[in-house]
Amino acid sequence: MTNTDLVDCCLFETADADSALRERLERTRREEEYSKKKLQQQHEEAMEEQETAKKLLERKVSFILVQGFLISDARTEKRHARCGGSVA
Repeated sequence: MTNTDLVDCCLFETADADSALRERLERTRREEEYSKKKLQQQHEEAMEEQETAKKLLERKVSFILVQGFLISDARTEKRHARCGGSVA
């Protein structure tokens, strides 16, 4: 084997190694991009679920407050009725 043959052999091995590394790098980049998009989608879905839960909770609290005021008003009216007073 001559020096030229040895250099050619090394160049082919280096080119093959570079090609393999490039393929791995591209595959890794694609996987990273896929993972990034998937995480972004999961985050958006979680935020939507959280917003929906927040709105539902706000409606429940509002309902409870309204019910509390109605009960309080009814009790006040009963007290006034028992005492002979009138409610304005």
